[in-house]
Amino acid sequence: MSRDGSELIAGQSVAIEVPDGELLRSAAKVYLLPLAGLLAGPALVRWIGTGSESAALIAAVTGVVLGWVLARGWVRRSPPSFIVWHERGANGQ
Repeated sequence: MSRDGSELIAGQSVAIEVPDGELLRSAAKVYLLPLAGLLAGPALVRWIGTGSESAALIAAVTGVVLGWVLARGWVRRSPPSFIVWHERGANGQ
């Protein structure tokens, strides 16, 4: 359904508007949590004192996966907002 309340049909031209900052907020949610997990995992392993490279690698992969799961849940709970505009043709339809 478009912003003006009219029903949309398949094949109809529409314009989608994303409010200022919404795209940046959504991208930050999706990319920053896995990146933080990638960096925090090996740092935690080093801080604990198990200095093997394989432990750091496993911690990095685990951090990325955990960050991705958290980011996915966060975006699903609060999806980005957008507005659909119905583009009217030359004959007003």
